[in-house]
Amino acid sequence: MVRSIATCGVPESTPTPDTVCMDIPRSNAAAKELLAGILERLAYGSEAATWRNCFLTGAYELRNEVQHSNLNSAGVAPALTTTQLFDSIAIRVNGPRAWGESLSINWIVTDEDTRYRMELSNGALVHFPSNVDRKADATLTLTRTQLLGLLLAGNTDGVSIEGDAALLGKVVALTETPDPDFAIVLP
Repeated sequence: MVRSIATCGVPESTPTPDTVCMDIPRSNAAAKELLAGILERLAYGSEAATWRNCFLTGAYELRNEVQHSNLNSAGVAPALTTTQLFDSIAIRVNGPRAWGESLSINWIVTDEDTRYRMELSNGALVHFPSNVDRKADATLTLTRTQLLGLLLAGNTDGVSIEGDAALLGKVVALTETPDPDFAIVLP
């Protein structure tokens, strides 16, 4: 049996996992409760905790309002690898705004004895470890502590910058601050 919650309203019987749920208006309490029940049933039938937690979180969100959270990445950042730090920048790039931009930055992290290349083009910021000395628009030489200071506070003290230093500001201008209170199920 396939139904759309947007058109079915209150269910005639208990929801089953083969019920398709889509187009849920925020104000339709019956539809939200129906989907929450389905997600809860899927959770209790899941072997893996990952899926169980995902389904239960969705059910909780449908039955309750999304709560504001005071997250601060400054406490997490030192525990991340350099690759993960660059990932955290890359996922925040606003693709449509960055579409026409093109730049490259070489990062030399001296205390880790590593080199990274970061490239922005076609609205995507990519980075990768690189031992090849390729020409870039800017090259930054810094320690891991200085990298954290630069990414978290924009502090360039002690950072050696060869080339266009304005590129850092350009990358920052093309990123967005994520909303920690995003909804998982409802748009």
